[in-house]
Amino acid sequence: MTMLPERIQLLGVFAMAVLVPVGMAYFGVSRSFGAHPWWDMKTALIGAPIGGIIGLILMRFALTLRLGVSLLGLAGAVAAAWYGKTQFAASFAENALAGKLWYFGWIGIAVGVSAVVMALLARRVSSDI
Repeated sequence: MTMLPERIQLLGVFAMAVLVPVGMAYFGVSRSFGAHPWWDMKTALIGAPIGGIIGLILMRFALTLRLGVSLLGLAGAVAAAWYGKTQFAASFAENALAGKLWYFGWIGIAVGVSAVVMALLARRVSSDI
């Protein structure tokens, strides 16, 4: 059995890492967790490729470091999105800064999910790109 070349494997991992947050938005998972229905797909389409690129950059480091950085970024994005949503709702949609924090928090969540998936799936691909 022949193995695929390393770059093709990495391209497949990148595609899967980008498709996970986009698929979550498409099937309404992000909306059920608190993303606004008008821009849940838009935030995933913006953040997922960025997270895949960050995952590619982090490929040079060990799995624990990649996963730790990705999870830390994901946790920060979840906190920002949650705080932005609660403050935006409490202000009856008048706090524009909270609305932006909610929006960019969900972009960060897509980045974090994509980077975590990239870190987990690429563990078998060599770090020598």
